Amino acid sequence: MRKVLVIACAVLMLVPVVVLAGCGGGDTGQARDYLQQAEQLSEKRGAGNTELLNAWRTVREAEDPAAKQEAWEEAERVYGEVEALLQEEKAEYEKITGLEGAGDYAEYAELKIKELNAFEQILTATNDFLRKLNNDEFASKEELDAASQEYQAVLEKLQAEYTRVSEEAERFRNDNNL
Repeated sequence: MRKVLVIACAVLMLVPVVVLAGCGGGDTGQARDYLQQAEQLSEKRGAGNTELLNAWRTVREAEDPAAKQEAWEEAERVYGEVEALLQEEKAEYEKITGLEGAGDYAEYAELKIKELNAFEQILTATNDFLRKLNNDEFASKEELDAASQEYQAVLEKLQAEYTRVSEEAERFRNDNNL
């Protein structure tokens, strides 16, 4: 009987060790790694976003046509870099959604992908509008005003969606200690 108790105690003592060894391992650990990669890319993209805003501002402020064209080419280069970082970041989150057993990480990654999609739409709409503006594609002031109002309306909707999803993702992350 004593031998059975010793074995039972030994087994019970091993249960927490086995349970703890399973915590954070497997797909959850891999999900955390992908999340860290995505966050590093987000930081790089944040710096790129600032550079892009400055490049767009330079285009708007340039008066000389040659300087304006040079500034636009720089803005397009930076836009391409930001877009590439955005795609890389999204790919890291997509890796998380493809993991089995990633649980809350997968749900969070889906929210972040939605957030990044909304951000990408904002970038695209802004770049497209500024490209048309830079290329003088508006035949009249009235056409420019109408396009500007349409752009502003689209931007407000996209910004609202981005803010909503971004806040939802942040809440989810905080609530689940990710």
